[in-house]
Amino acid sequence: LSGTAAPLLSKRLGFDPSAMAGPMETAFQDIAGSTFLLAMGAFLLHRFGDHGAACAGGDASGCLELCRLAAGNATAALYNPQCIQSCVADIAAGVC
Repeated sequence: LSGTAAPLLSKRLGFDPSAMAGPMETAFQDIAGSTFLLAMGAFLLHRFGDHGAACAGGDASGCLELCRLAAGNATAALYNPQCIQSCVADIAAGVC
């Protein structure tokens, strides 16, 4: 389609169709090809595990260990509840 449209468009705009068709077609194919390759790369990375997220601490026990707070007194909480929830969510999602 673009191979047919390029000479017609350039003639309509007053340019020499034989001089304009080659570069216009090459540019179109470069853009289409690059878009296809980037889309395939994104699909493959998404499909096969490059999720961009890693388990904090390396594994489930390491994640929970990062949630430990310094005990100031006997009644202080030993773990950060928000951190524990984040670790549990990561474990449930299969990240840890």
